[in-house]
Amino acid sequence: MARLEVRGLGKQFGGLAALSDVDFEVNEGEILGLIGPNGAGKTTFFNVISGLLRPSAGTVAYKGEDITGLKFHKVAAKGLVRTFQLTVLFNEMTVLDNVVTAHHLHYTGGGLGMLLGGRGQIREMEKSAMEILEFLGLDQVKDETTENLPHGHQRLLGVAIGMAARPDLLFLDEPVTGMNREEAQDMMRIIRLLRDERKTTVVLVEHNVRVVMGVCDRIVVLSFGRKIAQGLPEEISDNQEVIEAYLGAGDFAATPAGE
Repeated sequence: MARLEVRGLGKQFGGLAALSDVDFEVNEGEILGLIGPNGAGKTTFFNVISGLLRPSAGTVAYKGEDITGLKFHKVAAKGLVRTFQLTVLFNEMTVLDNVVTAHHLHYTGGGLGMLLGGRGQIREMEKSAMEILEFLGLDQVKDETTENLPHGHQRLLGVAIGMAARPDLLFLDEPVTGMNREEAQDMMRIIRLLRDERKTTVVLVEHNVRVVMGVCDRIVVLSFGRKIAQGLPEEISDNQEVIEAYLGAGDFAATPAGE
């Protein structure tokens, strides 16, 4: 069953068409890869779907509900959450406090609520935050300030912040950027666990083609704002139009990162 359905999506910036007539579906329980060369429109697509930008054309339906043009925080509250290429962290706060703060979408106490018993909700958020950190292997650094974290842990913390919003569908924007081989392989493991254990549908934008080929059930390819292909990893790796538009035949071996 389709969790997300996009029809005829377009986005214009003045005279530039960043997206043109894009149809896109995400099925419940899958890991879907979205790839394409620089300037293909991948980040613009994420921004339009998640409510950071309004589309110029087309519709977006999430779990059967039309969310076209809905504001970012309202989209996230419905369960469609995205991370960012540049992980947004409160650098002087601890890892745990960052994840607790990210639970704000589901905290209803407000300032007055804190005085009238809201501390119970705070304890629940702290408990949830610790469960997320344990899931990601970050519990040992929960008291570290984020500015002191190595890059790989910062990327994982970005995922933790996304998880704190309790997504049904999580868009991961280049989560292995700057990671070494072992860190990338660990991120692949976590993405699979998000789907298999947390029952979270995942859409992955990533330039590391080996990661995409190794972890995704299905792949969609954008080029110059248009969808040029979709299919299984082995179908995409053999697609001549994709090869010509993107990186080259040698980059489409359907093997995990580092192998």
